[in-house]
Amino acid sequence: MRRGDWAYWERIFQWRDNSGAAVLLHYLLQYEIKINLREVPRTKALWEHKLQSLDDFWKWYLDCLSEGNLGTGQDWEGWPPTEKLLTSFLDHCGRTYDRASATQFGMRLTKRISGVAKSRQSRGGAQNYGYWLPPLHECRAVFEERFSVALDWPQEPPDLKAVEG
Repeated sequence: MRRGDWAYWERIFQWRDNSGAAVLLHYLLQYEIKINLREVPRTKALWEHKLQSLDDFWKWYLDCLSEGNLGTGQDWEGWPPTEKLLTSFLDHCGRTYDRASATQFGMRLTKRISGVAKSRQSRGGAQNYGYWLPPLHECRAVFEERFSVALDWPQEPPDLKAVEG
């Protein structure tokens, strides 16, 4: 601070009183801006801010994408039952089950993740609901596009299905 520096403040007041502010305004109005000031730079700090702002669903989904599984005890590919997905989500965010959370979860899943399809299958004589999800690499690409970020994902596990030969 310049507290008590009267010579400094005297020069500032003289500059102000002798058209200094008008000269500065003219300079700023004539200055050529070479970047788009409305475009937010995509930086690591911007992603960290977005990450902190994610709701519980997006945090769970990002963790699933990072780990390469949905926390259901089975591979990404396939048909995870609704109850296993919901349990994974609720465990992740520390919530307890209620009917409203099951409904909200299903709505979020189908609206926020493109390509998800709800379906019903018969297992053990009972009708179970579940979801078909796009392949992991597609889900990761859509996530990056939605949040305008390029992430370093872990390597996808190789497809270990037996090759006939």
